[in-house]
Amino acid sequence: MKISLIILAAGNSTRFGENKLLYLLNGKPMYKYIGETLNKLNVFYEKIIVTQYKEIACDKIFDDFKVIYNQNSNLGISHSIKMGVENSSIDTQAYCFLVCDQPYLTLESLYSFIEGFKVSGKDLGSMAYENELGNPTLFSSKYKKQLMLLKGDKGGKRIICNESQDNIYIYRVHNKIELEDIDIKDVH
Repeated sequence: MKISLIILAAGNSTRFGENKLLYLLNGKPMYKYIGETLNKLNVFYEKIIVTQYKEIACDKIFDDFKVIYNQNSNLGISHSIKMGVENSSIDTQAYCFLVCDQPYLTLESLYSFIEGFKVSGKDLGSMAYENELGNPTLFSSKYKKQLMLLKGDKGGKRIICNESQDNIYIYRVHNKIELEDIDIKDVH
């Protein structure tokens, strides 16, 4: 299955008070955690990162990614989603969206999520802790038009929540911290 990975790294970090992706967490910028994890995973057809930050775009950790600059991050996460989809390969069969503020997401969980989705025969996928859906998410290319219609600071979970549970592959993590996105400086 040809899955295009799209990393969303263009947010303004308004609740955090400064650029959280560059914030040092245990001595390294937060975005590097996802970058290091993804560089150990060879399951994607192509890798794209959408960012407004030169520090992220120019980091060698993303050398094999197509970098897309989002100069309009004020339009919300939907704008980054659209930019990623627009710049993905025409023969993409599914889109996997990840955010850079989940430093505790493990390689094992991400791999299991992707592989489980591939064999599930379902068109949508989401990681979850218990019954709470989280990121990353997966959308078959059948949802390209719906992804392109998103507006504002609402992401693809809106699409997932409106679909039948029978069409959603859910991978449940055992540790809630894996799916926590860091929006305030009270980090673990």
